[in-house]
Amino acid sequence: MRKGTITKVSVPLVSALLLQLLGAAGTSDLTASAAPIVADSTWKAIDTTLAVAPGSALDLSDMNPTPAGDKGFVKIDADGDYYFTDEPNKKVKFYGTNLVGSYGTDPTKEEMVIIADRVAAMGYNAARFHAIDENVDWAKGLMKKPTSTTVELDPVKLDNFEYFIYLLKERGIYVDIDILAYADFSGVPSLSQYGSFGAKYMATLFPDGKALWQSFAQQLLTHVNPYTGFALKDDPILMGVSPMNESILYNANFSNANVKEWLLTDFNTFLAGKGRPTVTTFPNLFWSAPANIRNDLAEYFTEKTVSSHNEMKSFLKDVIGVKAPIGGMNYINDSLANYWRTQTDVHETHLYNGIVDGRGASFSFTPASHPRYSMIFAPESAANYVPQYGGTIFKNYIPGLALGQLYQKPFALTEYNQEFPTKGRDDLGLITAATGAYNGWDMVNRFQYVSRVKEATQQSATLGGFTSFDTLTDTLVTMSEYQSNLVFRKGRITAGEPRFVIVRDKTSVKTSAASTENEDREINRMYIPHLFKMVTVYADKPGEPYAIYKITPELTPEQIASGNIPAQNKITITNSMTLKQVAETFINAIDDVDLKTSMLANLNQNKLVSDTGELIFDLNLNTYLINTPYVIGAAGTLNNNVFELGPVSVKASVDKGTVSAAALDDQTLDKSERILVIHTTDTAATGEDTIQDPVDSRKRTYVRGKLPTLAKKGTMEFQLKTTLLPAAYKAYKLATNGVRLEEIPVTAAGNDLFVQLDTDKGFAFELVYDARYADNFEAGNANGWSPLKGQWSTVHDGDSSNYLSGKSGISVADATYGTDYWVEADVKEEADGGDLGLIARYADSGNYYAFTYHAHTGNAKIEKRQNDENIVIQSVDGLPNVEAGTTYKLRFETVGTSLKGYLNGQLAISATDSDYNGGKAGLITSSSRNVSFDNVLVRHDDATAPTAPSNLSAVSNSSSQMDLAWDASSDETGVSGYKIYRDGQEIATVNGVVNNYKDTGLTIATTYRYSVKAVDPGGRLSEASNEVTAATSSNYFQDDFEDGNANDWSVDSLWGTFKVVTDGSSKAYLSDNADKGGTKSYAGLATWSNYTVEAKGKVDSWNSRMGLIARYVDWRNYYVMNYDYYYKRVNIVKFQNGVETMLASTSLTTAPTAGDYHTYSFEVNGSVLKAYIDGQLFVTVTDSSFTAGKIGVFSHNQKAYFDDVVVRAILP
Repeated sequence: MRKGTITKVSVPLVSALLLQLLGAAGTSDLTASAAPIVADSTWKAIDTTLAVAPGSALDLSDMNPTPAGDKGFVKIDADGDYYFTDEPNKKVKFYGTNLVGSYGTDPTKEEMVIIADRVAAMGYNAARFHAIDENVDWAKGLMKKPTSTTVELDPVKLDNFEYFIYLLKERGIYVDIDILAYADFSGVPSLSQYGSFGAKYMATLFPDGKALWQSFAQQLLTHVNPYTGFALKDDPILMGVSPMNESILYNANFSNANVKEWLLTDFNTFLAGKGRPTVTTFPNLFWSAPANIRNDLAEYFTEKTVSSHNEMKSFLKDVIGVKAPIGGMNYINDSLANYWRTQTDVHETHLYNGIVDGRGASFSFTPASHPRYSMIFAPESAANYVPQYGGTIFKNYIPGLALGQLYQKPFALTEYNQEFPTKGRDDLGLITAATGAYNGWDMVNRFQYVSRVKEATQQSATLGGFTSFDTLTDTLVTMSEYQSNLVFRKGRITAGEPRFVIVRDKTSVKTSAASTENEDREINRMYIPHLFKMVTVYADKPGEPYAIYKITPELTPEQIASGNIPAQNKITITNSMTLKQVAETFINAIDDVDLKTSMLANLNQNKLVSDTGELIFDLNLNTYLINTPYVIGAAGTLNNNVFELGPVSVKASVDKGTVSAAALDDQTLDKSERILVIHTTDTAATGEDTIQDPVDSRKRTYVRGKLPTLAKKGTMEFQLKTTLLPAAYKAYKLATNGVRLEEIPVTAAGNDLFVQLDTDKGFAFELVYDARYADNFEAGNANGWSPLKGQWSTVHDGDSSNYLSGKSGISVADATYGTDYWVEADVKEEADGGDLGLIARYADSGNYYAFTYHAHTGNAKIEKRQNDENIVIQSVDGLPNVEAGTTYKLRFETVGTSLKGYLNGQLAISATDSDYNGGKAGLITSSSRNVSFDNVLVRHDDATAPTAPSNLSAVSNSSSQMDLAWDASSDETGVSGYKIYRDGQEIATVNGVVNNYKDTGLTIATTYRYSVKAVDPGGRLSEASNEVTAATSSNYFQDDFEDGNANDWSVDSLWGTFKVVTDGSSKAYLSDNADKGGTKSYAGLATWSNYTVEAKGKVDSWNSRMGLIARYVDWRNYYVMNYDYYYKRVNIVKFQNGVETMLASTSLTTAPTAGDYHTYSFEVNGSVLKAYIDGQLFVTVTDSSFTAGKIGVFSHNQKAYFDDVVVRAILP
């Protein structure tokens, strides 16, 4: 990932890594100076269940053909775009995520399925594996820490990795891999002298470093995956390989004395070969090198990088046999780094809108370092901008990458993000996806999916996750990812044709240190990515280091690639020109007069409109707009402005946010039968706070909150002009996993539907066309209708067609059989005549119901035709008269025994009858004059509550928690949720895909009664489930690890490796820490006071200490009992503020037998502490330093197994 230059990121990055190791312990407690955010009229608690409901509007897994690779290998066409070998004429785009190391804990295979399903549901068709080489204690990857130039893979990690690859393949998700990122080569004797110098730089410079890279690459890519049957090199799932991650030599730190010595010798050899003076010292940093050698360093680093990359590329393709395109050098975006990328198959890069890297309970960030992209051109944004690593506000502007886009190469943005909790991170997604698609980008991957297995698999995660990079746990970014994916992959944004090309002289670039700083000098070109597609080539152009040319039709691709373009095509741009002047120069250069006139007119109105017309950046409002037939969007200032985007009109009350609407059925929006609408406002965690730094007014300290996540309430008026019947649409508010929470009223008028969307339940909404039958007769026929009486025909009436009855008659729609439904139609009489109306539950010509209305007399009737006789069930007079020639709407609703007739949306008449329970719908008229019917709609509305949940069970595994589970209910429109009742009182509601609940905070050893009811989007409650009775345990906690995970446990400060392993016929919790002191993993609640913690413990062989922890407060404060093999004694020890105190000990000369489990117990009751082994009391002592706290397991320089952990409360 992009962290800026090493000179300015090294300190915060090291701090971030330490924070991972120490957790929040290294941060002081903060008292918020402002009111924390809580649920109120502005902030609404929302359902953030992570498991996406299958088949819901937020389940985009069907976007991916399965399995991945079924169309052949990914290749690159002549235009520089991806395609599959079996579909050479179809371009492919990838939108995905980054999967990063699991910080020491791999998911179980069951958890892998959960993760793979969730990744697929997001619609991702690519997953980039990053940092798979890590081999530090808190993040172990596939590579064991090497001790020679031959790498050894961890077989357990490899099996997990390959199983996950298999799961992704089955879900149609392709894989991109960077081979080397953060490996530790310090254990290799020939490389140990270089200390912490990055492995990727060792692999670039040193032969043994290269040998290690080759060894790892060879084993990784050639090992046959037992689940897929393919080695990665032979599996078409592999769509890209980066030899190394972010390996830009001029960004390295060379302060290690041995590194400097090696480089000094090698650099002087380079200089001597060029006939240049040698130097006496090598700089620690390129950026601080003396000016007189920086040009030489640029050329030297170029030779080293290009040579190394080409060697690695050749090894991958020619030796290993990799068939996927090769990327790499994916870091920094100046002209020198881009020149290096001319050697790759793919222009791969990374860019972030600044770095937060927030971890722990609180962290600092500077909001003005992360400007909203929608505000990027606003003068106040530049005025307030606070650079992180130097440069201007545009240094981290992702659309600006298009200016350096290499000609005829795929462009892959494999890492990008704007992190939590900065504002505008939803802006960034839509703007990046749309401008990327317009500029022909081929792959976009947000960084990163999630940091830890726990967040990836649990039911719901606290906003912000483990790190501020995580996207799954950031509700705002999750919604942004849905928007971005649909825009990039399904929006069908027209890719711009290259209209201009930047030609750079190769020699000038690689021999000039200024090539590493050109970004800041070219900021006045930043309008261009929103107007035109521009490409860059590097050519032999001595005397002309930089030039811009117009691409004209007669130029061949070979001419463009060579930079040999006629002088008359040259565009003159100077660095002193304003953004607008540069844009005018480019627009005036194009030959299409009409397009030129239109673009200039828009520019003069402060609007950047792409040459395709689909993307508009309104600089007056600071709003970015997307307008294609398949997707629309708005990002930035909304503030009750009305945006007309094709068939959609939106007006949102919130000041800043995003709106998108995307057709999910590959139809245009005006014809779509399923539309996903997303409207983001802002999110907060309950109780979160943002505090201004008392010293630096630009900085803020963010204090994390907790569940539930809150959404800022906003209201949006959404209007769609549709070619379908608008009254047939239903609208729903969705949970973040797609479950329909609430049906929203839809208003229809003419061809328009109107719906008000409020974000009080979340940001996602679904519009679904739900007609049982619909006919507007625009096809010019009445196919599907059966005229039973009279003269019926389709006729044109102005701009539309309708169904005309020339005299008294009946016509029935064949495909409308049903029980509960309503039928409606627009009706118009040529002249005053007779009764006109609708038929329901038509069985045959002698048996049906009819609702009729006489427009002249104002009379309505509900009749029953029974055995060829008409029976009036109900009649009403005094209804409004309607003039002949005026269209009015009738609706006839039949639900159960209820029969209702509506006139222009108002209830006119009602009755009950039970004779007919099913049949077709139709039209009826007794008039002898022409009567036209149009927009006939038959729709069923769910009026039935869900079925009752069944098989409710309640199990208590602790003294304060009851675990409930039940079998799912069913409902026609879906189950929105389940309401949980304890002792007859409602206590909670869970999402409709969740069939379990943990009731916490209960009283120890107490009996409770439970039942559950299901609820649907209409608010209808089911009958109650079976009632169960259960009592809480007298145990606070128990874990036998047989479920294969340690989700309830946390490794203290991420120090050491703890994992669930199979031990004989059962599972156990292994502390695999023979080489680490003081390793701890804890569980439970901080409120536990008097209890006994007991566990079975085993060692393979004794080396040092193992035991149990009680009253754990934090990493510096707790009690521990242990057996100390070295001193042959049982100890009770106190750690207070990090100071260790031996409270008491007793000799035990015969150690617990190695290889066998023994029972360790630690009792804490008031101030009395007792330590037992195998039931025998060894140590008793009193201490009152800690009165309550969690429990844990402990080892010190000892590999130890723990099983059957039980915490028993000591009751008064």
